[in-house]
Amino acid sequence: MNSPDPMMIIGILLIATSLMIVSALITFKRVWRSVSAHQALIVNTTRNVLVHFAGAMVLPVFHRAETMDLRTQIITVDRVGPDVRTLTKNDELVSIQVMFYVRVNTTRDDVMQVANAIGAQRASDPKTVEQLFTATFSEAIKTTCKRHSYDQLRKQRDSVMSDILAEVGHDMNGYSLEAIALTRLDKVSA
Repeated sequence: MNSPDPMMIIGILLIATSLMIVSALITFKRVWRSVSAHQALIVNTTRNVLVHFAGAMVLPVFHRAETMDLRTQIITVDRVGPDVRTLTKNDELVSIQVMFYVRVNTTRDDVMQVANAIGAQRASDPKTVEQLFTATFSEAIKTTCKRHSYDQLRKQRDSVMSDILAEVGHDMNGYSLEAIALTRLDKVSA
């Protein structure tokens, strides 16, 4: 009986090793999910929920993954028109428009809080975010305007913006208020 050629055994081992490496790379490529810099990947495993900001392995049968948009979203609150009455300290009627720049905080806890409260897909939808905060922002504008005269609103915009921010508060359930811009302020004749 002839013994196998050592070169043939080495060749078979090299081919088998190469096939295993290639199949491992293909498998890794199929289960790796990456996200862009302005997104978070939320992976529901069988035991817990994980948040990743770069990418993670998502096993199709065992994990469910969602992405959440972390970009700043603009919410414009118009207190303009005959149906919306905004009064100042001196009971002057004003039309005011304020833009609020809102985004999900880029921490694991805040992303989890938002995902648990409204879901990753809804948190990425500008209409949903607008619905969440419009009433709060509108009330903050109305309350702040009632504390100032029209001249104060016009001349002390930084102070007015600070008052609106204080009125909104800092706890926004995982969201942060990046900036506020007063884009329109007009006195309305009664």
